[in-house]
Amino acid sequence: MLVGLFACAFTSCSAHSLVPDKQDSQIVHCDLQWACPDGTTCCHHPKGGWFCCPYSPGRCCLDGYHCCPYGYDCDHTYTHCVREGLTYPFTPKQPAASHPAFHISTAEEEDSVKETVVAALTVASVSTDKSELVRCDFKTSCPPGTKCCRGPTGRWSCCPYTLGQCCRDGIHCCKFGYTCDPSSQFCRRGYHQIPSGAQENTIEE
Repeated sequence: MLVGLFACAFTSCSAHSLVPDKQDSQIVHCDLQWACPDGTTCCHHPKGGWFCCPYSPGRCCLDGYHCCPYGYDCDHTYTHCVREGLTYPFTPKQPAASHPAFHISTAEEEDSVKETVVAALTVASVSTDKSELVRCDFKTSCPPGTKCCRGPTGRWSCCPYTLGQCCRDGIHCCKFGYTCDPSSQFCRRGYHQIPSGAQENTIEE
């Protein structure tokens, strides 16, 4: 009776408070950008991303990959659903497939979300026109269109986004509009979360 969940895009697992779409009764909103088919329950994965439990209402398991029908709890192994101390099913069954959550924003917003928040970074070219460099201090610069980020050791690095946010670890940064999570491994915007990326080296003079 335990049901497997599929991840939505990119990437505490709890059932979301579902708000039916007034214009389309065939979808259930997970947040402003993601939705699940009618008759399912939105579940939020601990590492980010939405999943669609095929039960409505359903109970999302803490592992982020399974769910149970209403009235049942997930056992600690996430292989069975239990109710009043009894485990169902008594013999393992193949988990049923579920639907991935889908994007409901405009095409323009969707393209923006699919962009990598931070790029894989390379060493800055020394031949860059110095008049266009972004000054970090009197002897350190970043390429045009980037932002200086100072790490916990005092070393500078370059975020590839002019208005990017520098993460606390001094290694990662996020695109404008996103914030770094406490681990500096992910960039968040509302309910949306995607991996952060490393910064590039500065230009020493």
